[in-house]
Amino acid sequence: MQPCAPVRRRLQAKLADVREKLANLQKLEFELRSALRSCDKELRKQGAHCPILRDRDLQGEKTRQ
Repeated sequence: MQPCAPVRRRLQAKLADVREKLANLQKLEFELRSALRSCDKELRKQGAHCPILRDRDLQGEKTRQ
């Protein structure tokens, strides 16, 4: 085996890790953007209630039942 082969495999593994992390970060970015859009939409209403807190409260009620 050439000395570069193990290094190449490690580089490939690291690259795969980075790609996975990037995909996870992109998913998180999408979720955060969606949450911000929900907040912006709700803030335009009179008597607005935070949709994020409302959803969190509903989830808490479901787990207590």
